[in-house]
Amino acid sequence: MFNRFHYIAILIFLPLFSFGQKVGVVLSGGGASGAAHIGVLKALEENNIPIDYITGTSIGALVGALYASGKTPNEIEALFISDDFIKWSNGVTLEKYTFFYKEEEPSAEVVNVDFNLDTLFEANLPVSFISSVPIDFGLMQLFAAPSAAANYNFDSLMIPFRCIAADITNGAEYPFYSGNIATAVRASMAYPFYLSPIKHNGSLLFDGGLYNNFPSDIMYHDFMPDFIIGSNVSRKDPTPMEDNLVSQIKSMLSKESNYTLECADGIIIKPEIEEITLLDFDQNYKAIQEGYKSALASIDSIKLKIKDFRKLEDLDTKRKAFLNKNKALKFRNVSISGIDEQQTNYIFNRALRKKPYFEFDKLEQSYMRLLSDRGIKSIYPDTKFDTASGYYDLNLDIKKEKSFQVEFGGIIAARPINTGYVGLRYNRLKKTNLTLSGNTYFGKLHSAAKIAGRIEFPNRLPIYTEISYTATKWDFFNSSTTLLEDVNPSYLINNENFVDLKFGTPIRFKGKFELGATLFELENEYYQNNSFLRTDTADINLFRGFSPYFSYSRNTLNQKQFANSGSQLELKARWVYGDEKNIPGSTSLETESITKKRDWFELRFKYQNYFFNKNKFKLGAQIEFISTNQPFFDNYTATVLIAPSFQPLPEMSTLFQYQYRTHSYSAIGLKTIYSFTKKLDLRVEGYIFQPYQEVIDNSKKAGYGEILSTRDFIGTITAVYNTRIGPIAASFNYYDSAVNQYKFLLHFGYILFNKKALE
Repeated sequence: MFNRFHYIAILIFLPLFSFGQKVGVVLSGGGASGAAHIGVLKALEENNIPIDYITGTSIGALVGALYASGKTPNEIEALFISDDFIKWSNGVTLEKYTFFYKEEEPSAEVVNVDFNLDTLFEANLPVSFISSVPIDFGLMQLFAAPSAAANYNFDSLMIPFRCIAADITNGAEYPFYSGNIATAVRASMAYPFYLSPIKHNGSLLFDGGLYNNFPSDIMYHDFMPDFIIGSNVSRKDPTPMEDNLVSQIKSMLSKESNYTLECADGIIIKPEIEEITLLDFDQNYKAIQEGYKSALASIDSIKLKIKDFRKLEDLDTKRKAFLNKNKALKFRNVSISGIDEQQTNYIFNRALRKKPYFEFDKLEQSYMRLLSDRGIKSIYPDTKFDTASGYYDLNLDIKKEKSFQVEFGGIIAARPINTGYVGLRYNRLKKTNLTLSGNTYFGKLHSAAKIAGRIEFPNRLPIYTEISYTATKWDFFNSSTTLLEDVNPSYLINNENFVDLKFGTPIRFKGKFELGATLFELENEYYQNNSFLRTDTADINLFRGFSPYFSYSRNTLNQKQFANSGSQLELKARWVYGDEKNIPGSTSLETESITKKRDWFELRFKYQNYFFNKNKFKLGAQIEFISTNQPFFDNYTATVLIAPSFQPLPEMSTLFQYQYRTHSYSAIGLKTIYSFTKKLDLRVEGYIFQPYQEVIDNSKKAGYGEILSTRDFIGTITAVYNTRIGPIAASFNYYDSAVNQYKFLLHFGYILFNKKALE
């Protein structure tokens, strides 16, 4: 009969008779090239190599955490090559998350810098190149359930796991053993100047690769495996250069990592991915294949060292057992830090709607709706599962954007339409959001200034009111390469001054309704023929008035110019009432000034949709319709100047083309896009413009042509390369009825301007 001594003896000497072999996998950091780790894991699984422990740094931490949480290598691969992941890695919020109600009119802005007036210069320097929001939210979605299933203990994951961050507060490694996996991985990936660091337990944490880019020591000391398989995609850091600030600071912060195995027995796999750069996440598929290939080349050597192989069926059973512990993402309590809760409660209270919880899709909508506010810089989500209620509690640590933001942009072109843009914005985020903004455009063709103030009321039904003043000048004479280039008359200067007051409210997530009124003064200066002398005086046509309007718009386009996915709908009705005053110049047939009352009603409709997307080929269509009972003004030129115009191509906003100006018209277009890469598109577009009645010149007076008697064709072939700060485009355009039918335009930047008074 066994007594207590016998049991103790068995427990002590049992390991001596046990032949179980434990295998650990170590995944290095290395940026985008770390996708190769997925191929390594795939090859190991397919060859029944057991993985009992896993450690990683930076991108290796992400891959390792996904695998330890029950994801298969194929599932991880699908994530890494998805468009969503590429956008996360570039700090781009997915289009479906943008809250259109919060978006302002698009401008020529390409870069912006945030700052506070009451802080030192160094405190205003940006700390990261991309927004961390998409990554933070994505990591929370991926790891909230596995963290809870493991009871926030990394040893209780499907595969025991460790990852490393760099604690620059104390100058030491920061290993994660427990807590939220999302926090651990996010800290380990915080690459200097690319992704912002996070604060955790009083320490500022950066990318673990600064101190330990290959955590084989953590693997050995924590788990004591019999055999270690390392996957190393790191590169030797370049010598600091005198003109490269990032390399200098990284050199000062980092410590030399040890790329050897602590274990007496092991192997290091080095995938051939030298040509894949640190941030080249577009090459994830290639990196995965290279990792797979390199692992297969080492498989025979690994098998010689492995005693116990693991069948895929046994691994699937283990994986399913862990995944069955995952609790669905249902949220109960939401707590806010860093901002007035009144700014957020109305959003999340709507998600609850008197229910005990809300599900992930409602959280997703509310979260991104809140983030759409330009006064918010980032939201860091932290989840905790409450075993008593069976729901997750959510804390949102919100960081406000700096109060001031300066914007720069404009157009650099091969034609004389070069325009600079500077904007300044002030945000105050309290019980009501206040935004004050101003911008200026300056160039030969166009100069403008705008100031605006916007107040948002975070009610159950959000409402905003905005008032703005805009002054613009268009000089088609000085910006033309020849006097007769598409401008009839050849001398034309257009000035607008107007005040616009509007109220708006969201219609679901992607729509908004606006009600407003415009008080305006339009002044056009022109000659009525192309033969004029320096001593001649120009005609001046003044139109001062008032225009109330309402509009509905919906927008899911993925770019503010040269979009290739999504749709846009605009419906606007306005009434215009005012006084026209025409002051004839020396080339006019008239000699007396006239003043007349003018009023009309106008209805505009525009819809474009990219409805087909397969592989690299995309199709889109555009429909536009305008109907108005606008009267003729004093002469032909004054009439076409005030008439609506069809401008489907960016270049057309820089030209005065009278043949595309009339009171009522319809138009239809087809857009064909071939994407050579994710950044390079070739666009072929064609449009048919159908005026109801053409506005014609009857001895300098305006008249109508026959109904539906004329139509016009517009076409373009455009190559667009989308850089991080704006598009570079080369377009060959065709205008059927233009003086010069063919035009070539090469430009960098967005050909976008402030809206006109009666647009």
